[in-house]
Amino acid sequence: SSTSTSNISGVINGSTNFGTLTEVKVTPTITWANPADITYGTALSATQLNATASVPGSFVYTPVAGTVLNAGDGQTLSVTFTPDNTANYNSATKTVQINVGKVTLTLTGNDASRLYGAANPAFTGTITGIQNLDNITATYGCSATPSSLPGTYPIVPTLVDPDDKLGNYDVTINNGTLTVLESPGFITIIKTDAVTGLPIDGATFNIYDDDGVLKEIVTTANGGVAIVSGFKWYVKYSIVEVAPAPAGYLLNTDVFTVTFGPDLTSATIFVKDTPAAAATTLNVDGLTEEGIITQALGFTGLDTITLISGGSAVIVGIVMTMFSVMRKRRNNWKHAYGINKDFNQN
Repeated sequence: SSTSTSNISGVINGSTNFGTLTEVKVTPTITWANPADITYGTALSATQLNATASVPGSFVYTPVAGTVLNAGDGQTLSVTFTPDNTANYNSATKTVQINVGKVTLTLTGNDASRLYGAANPAFTGTITGIQNLDNITATYGCSATPSSLPGTYPIVPTLVDPDDKLGNYDVTINNGTLTVLESPGFITIIKTDAVTGLPIDGATFNIYDDDGVLKEIVTTANGGVAIVSGFKWYVKYSIVEVAPAPAGYLLNTDVFTVTFGPDLTSATIFVKDTPAAAATTLNVDGLTEEGIITQALGFTGLDTITLISGGSAVIVGIVMTMFSVMRKRRNNWKHAYGINKDFNQN
């Protein structure tokens, strides 16, 4: 309360009397309880700024409505009350305390994958729980390099907080995982003529794993080339040409092998086919059904020949000048003829 004085006079029983009048202002009563706890990101509003007074008037709060307080307990809110009747009432103030709790912020790195030998992809992640449009972002790192072997590597997120807002959060960070995969091995087969070096289309190859399981069948095309991929590391693959050989060529019986790994993710195999000689007719006297010439030695191993008629047999692909003819008589192999002839000059 406050006081003010003034001089007064009056006539009592015919006499004039003088005195002093004291006026006392009343201080209004403000009612305002400590608000309930809030969490960071909640703006102050009439829910917290809800003081009342015993007389009409206006309230001014500090901090003002709309303010977002940092996290922390026992923070002071204050109000100044101004009565409408300032002649009889004083202004008044009051303070209360409010607790502001932290909120949960979670940063999670997204998983990613790449092939061995490749650069790391751009890592990403998600942030949940940011309040009040706080300028909080993240970066992501990983120890894996292009030469890191296949396996898993942690993607480690890091929060970036230039405005120092992280004190308002309970932070949880979850790593992502980078999976480095084996680079699928791929095989290029290049088929050429052993004499001219020209490409040969139409050569078929089987590719087996180290358990002998057939994994792929490919045929050369588009300039004698066949390309196939998807092979695993540390498996020994065998590549063999299979019959029938391209028209006019002898089958290449070489076996090519390749094993992929960190130091070998692609292989090129050069295969040469020898041209077959023109068909040669060998006349053999006295052939009977018991003495059919069935096989010949001397060019590509033990090759079947076929009796035509009249004591003749066709031998295709003779590339040596010395060879032997065998015939089967009464279930026994007999050496029928030793022949020394240059069939290339027929």
